[in-house]
Amino acid sequence: NNVFCYTPRASILIAGDCKSWFESGAVKDILIENNTFIKCQPISIHPENKKVDPMAPVHKNIRVVSNIFDQDDPSLTTVEAKSTQGIEILGNTLKMVKKPSDIDSSHLIKQSGCSDVKIADNKIVLGVSEAGGLLSKLRGISDEEVSIETVESVESQVNRAQGSFKEKLEQTVVFTYNKPIEDYWITVFWRPHEKVMGYLLGPAIMEFKHKDRCKSFSVTNNNFGVPISSEWFGTVTLDGGYYMGTSQLYATLDYEEPTIVDRMPSTSFFFLDLNFDGDKELVLTEFVYGQRWRNSYKVYEVDGVGRKNSTFLMSEPFDFLDSNSIIDIKNRTITNNLSSGADLSGKLHYKFDKEEGGIV
Repeated sequence: NNVFCYTPRASILIAGDCKSWFESGAVKDILIENNTFIKCQPISIHPENKKVDPMAPVHKNIRVVSNIFDQDDPSLTTVEAKSTQGIEILGNTLKMVKKPSDIDSSHLIKQSGCSDVKIADNKIVLGVSEAGGLLSKLRGISDEEVSIETVESVESQVNRAQGSFKEKLEQTVVFTYNKPIEDYWITVFWRPHEKVMGYLLGPAIMEFKHKDRCKSFSVTNNNFGVPISSEWFGTVTLDGGYYMGTSQLYATLDYEEPTIVDRMPSTSFFFLDLNFDGDKELVLTEFVYGQRWRNSYKVYEVDGVGRKNSTFLMSEPFDFLDSNSIIDIKNRTITNNLSSGADLSGKLHYKFDKEEGGIV
């Protein structure tokens, strides 16, 4: 009963880490049932065994039952499995929008070294515009494994999408600041999504307009956050941690100058001279977006004669800034903590070098 959305890697990973980290072993009884996967990468059953032999399985008894897979990419499958005995893919619905050249069992499972695989009572749902030419191309998949049906017309799909977009637009939270910040008037268009670790998070577009010069730019923040205890956006309605709405969609806020002791601030954004060149950079905080639930940061250069856009700084040390980075403004040094596991950790130290004219 979960919803998986836009996972860049496996929506569910069943590994079997038997040659590197040794952090997981074989599974004997897994049920994945009544979930919705929206434009996700496949469920991956991928042990690290070198010898792939159906007679020597690693995992056993994995059932994928009554789930919905809503896929945009016709090349994707629902399950990728390796070295598993006893896989059942039963009663699932695969929604497809784009047109594959053919439909076959690979849209349900791609397997290597598996045995006792059962596929039955699944359903592929196609849009009307896609279904006509596909019915004749059904190949390599039996009536028992999957049936095909069509859904609403293209016109009704468009109307429904427009209604959904209008509804989301009406729920966008907009706030401004009561005075220019570093000579910029700032407006934030924010779409809250969920509550995580005391913050209300969601994507935002931030618009910057210079108070004097004809200069403006905008940036995006995938995980813009505001403390759930904030009172400025009124009463927030949540359902299981997910944002459902608020009683106030517009506010004017005060901007607080960042206080640097040694760690990066936990405000939504701030201006700070992070490359120690005398000009302040724009820093966006992406809450709980970094390693081990830390905040990550995106740094932009925004000043300069004739510059009309912000410049995203992707080089070291800005490519790995998080809430565990140590910033020493006085001595002009930055230390990034690169911890990533039990036996792989370390720190990178950077300092401003006057002769080099930058951070080294």
